[in-house]
This record gives sequence, C-alpha cells and structure tokens, in this order.
Amino acid sequence: MIKEVTIEGENIIIDFTGAPFWKYYVLQLYFLICHRKKLTDYIK
Repeated sequence: MIKEVTIEGENIIIDFTGAPFWKYYVLQLYFLICHRKKLTDYIK
C-alpha cells in the first residue's frame, strides 16, 4: 500500500508494504491534525 500527501509544495510518498497496519492510522491522524491533509493512493 503506497500513499502520498502534498505539504507546502513537497510531494511525500510513503510505502506501507510490510509495515504494521497501525502505523498507517497513526500517520493518517498526524497529517489530518497537524497539516489538515489526507493520505491518498499513489498513482505512478
């Protein structure tokens, strides 16, 4: 599962493959609360 988010003009791509599933939710909450952004699916 690869997600992306754009913050202040920077495109950040995060690969969650093999990561514990709770890390996705922690980062999703961080981006929503601190940056008011949502992680979206990454399309090449």
